[in-house]
Amino acid sequence: MSPLESQVIQFREERFTYERKERVEKGIHAATDTQGRADCHSGRGCFQHGVRPCRVEVHTAERDAERPRGLDLRSGQESLPAGIGFHDRPNSLRPAEPSCAVGRREQPMTPIYRAAFSLLTLFTLALVGIVGCSESSPSPTDPTVVPPPTSTPVPTPTPINVEDLLRRSGEATSRLNTFHFRLEHNDEGSTPFSDTLDIIEAEGDVVSPDRISISFSGRFGGRFAMRASLITIGSDSYMTNPLTGNWEEVPAEVSPLGFFDPQQGIGAMMTGLRNPTLASKEGTEFRIEGDLDVQALRPLLGAVAQDGMVRVEVTLDKDTLYLKRAVIEGRVTASEPDGVIRTITLSSYNESITITVPDTG
Repeated sequence: MSPLESQVIQFREERFTYERKERVEKGIHAATDTQGRADCHSGRGCFQHGVRPCRVEVHTAERDAERPRGLDLRSGQESLPAGIGFHDRPNSLRPAEPSCAVGRREQPMTPIYRAAFSLLTLFTLALVGIVGCSESSPSPTDPTVVPPPTSTPVPTPTPINVEDLLRRSGEATSRLNTFHFRLEHNDEGSTPFSDTLDIIEAEGDVVSPDRISISFSGRFGGRFAMRASLITIGSDSYMTNPLTGNWEEVPAEVSPLGFFDPQQGIGAMMTGLRNPTLASKEGTEFRIEGDLDVQALRPLLGAVAQDGMVRVEVTLDKDTLYLKRAVIEGRVTASEPDGVIRTITLSSYNESITITVPDTG
């Protein structure tokens, strides 16, 4: 039972006890006979009838303090404070009305009292319900279900068709107006330029469709090192004399354009790769590997072996698909040793390059 509920019940019991006591004290003494009533009123015969003798009620502050304070259920007024008697005179002294209870029957509760007690009971039950609800432990609630975070779908990259990539690269490179090139070999490797001249290293410019300028170093007759430059414009070719350094016009068959056709050679190399694989696509480049028949290199290197396969790795620019580098590993001609590695590098795409007829005077 809660403290508030106990207080309400105690208050109701005190109020009921006091009102009952007050009704007894103010009731008419009912004796069993006339003598008994007279004796009771005179204060002599109460004990003869087995009841309490009548007493004088003294209204003092201490007596009034015993009266519960609050709302008088009969009059609807608040009880008087200590020191004020029930007869509106403090500390008055007068005989109380007979309080003997001989033969007296308890009076039934009036409708007003019943209504008051009913209201009090309902009020008490309401308080008990409120207190009970407030003091009861809160019912556990189900935990809030938090949906898992929706992951951002990662777009699936479109697979790269390597063969189509090589084809488009060959077409883009063959449409170049100008570019710079460089040919290198590892160790003692070289590329035959003629029956008596092997080129070890070459570098130059190409202007489409028929102009080329090359500076090269090589071996003449397989024994003498030499350096020279060569310019071809259409069907005319000019070459520096290895001994004097002067420009001289040379026969057309000496022109490297007789076999060196980079536009056609690069396109043939790109489309001729077998079993190409995308080795890398990091950064700004595609790196593709594959095998190549040596016959596809004839437009680039001239005389080649009748048959054979070489390993090729090409590097393409991602944005333009231009060929940047081609590494050719393997024997291309019948006379060269195994293990030769050639590297062809292209740069300076479509830059302004001018090739003119040299002074031969």
